[in-house]
Amino acid sequence: MATLKEFVELVDHLIELTQEKTITWLREEAPSSLMINGSKVKHVYTTEYNNKNLRIYEELYKYYTDEDEYHWQNRTIIDFVDGEDSIFEFPQTSNSWDLLKAIQYRDVDIDGFMNDILKRK
Repeated sequence: MATLKEFVELVDHLIELTQEKTITWLREEAPSSLMINGSKVKHVYTTEYNNKNLRIYEELYKYYTDEDEYHWQNRTIIDFVDGEDSIFEFPQTSNSWDLLKAIQYRDVDIDGFMNDILKRK
């Protein structure tokens, strides 16, 4: 079984491939199956790489400190999927948020936007 260090390396490589535009991610509506126990997911990003379907998303969930007291926490989830169903969820890594941010950066084409605005100066 892969170690946490190997998962961190894998996510680092996915970040590089995303930044290099070697892999592209599609933004989709979050399936209702992710909205359990009051959790909130705005949307998910999916890609196919080496015949594997990957999904990444940020989940906002209630973290209970007492029976009636909670505060909102968030976590980034990366998993292999078959349709809407998760087959395997990656362990939480320190760089999964970085992958999500790299994907969002590409999704809204920050570079293109900045170039357009700065050319108008």
